[in-house]
Amino acid sequence: MLGGTKDVGNWSLIPDPKAKEAIWNGCVELIPSIKGAQIIEENVGLRPGRDPVRIEKEEMRLQGLGRKLPIIHNYGHGGSGITVCWGCAHDAVKLLREVIEARHFALQKSRL
Repeated sequence: MLGGTKDVGNWSLIPDPKAKEAIWNGCVELIPSIKGAQIIEENVGLRPGRDPVRIEKEEMRLQGLGRKLPIIHNYGHGGSGITVCWGCAHDAVKLLREVIEARHFALQKSRL
């Protein structure tokens, strides 16, 4: 993989020839020995982001189900996902533990 772009609002899965050329030229400038290399494949990967990342718990009532279900949101990392995933996962697990503990206490019956 040689590079990528950040194009806010662009959801096209078709590689952009101008972006490809800019990435290729920048890489050749950094490493001239790749100039004659064969390009094997071109891909577009979408990494949706939002500011801020959404890490929170929510209860949602689903149709046909007589109760609310807990939902833990953990999304919107964009291209930084590989960098921030450890901390975000830690925070999401903390929220999940809170949900589990709250449900556990609510389900416990008195032994009197």
